[in-house]
Amino acid sequence: MTTERPHPKPGDVCVCCEHKPSPYGVHTFQMMKRVTFKKTDGTRVKADWVFICDHCFQEYVVLRGGLATDAPITGCFTWTAEMKPLTYREPS
Repeated sequence: MTTERPHPKPGDVCVCCEHKPSPYGVHTFQMMKRVTFKKTDGTRVKADWVFICDHCFQEYVVLRGGLATDAPITGCFTWTAEMKPLTYREPS
């Protein structure tokens, strides 16, 4: 039995790490409630989803034992209905 993983809905705010400003082919994390991020440029954004590359996943989650939210966040976008579906990286 497989369960479908969550997917951003149109209007969801997404942030991504400095290395891969894309939600595709990266580690995907849904926030249980909107989380406020301070981006590397100093601006703040409340996000529903976090996308980080393999490097950030290894550095901040695996090696440091932290969270995806600890990665350097630079990108921000709003999910639209026209965006293609996600494919999750393992583990995500």
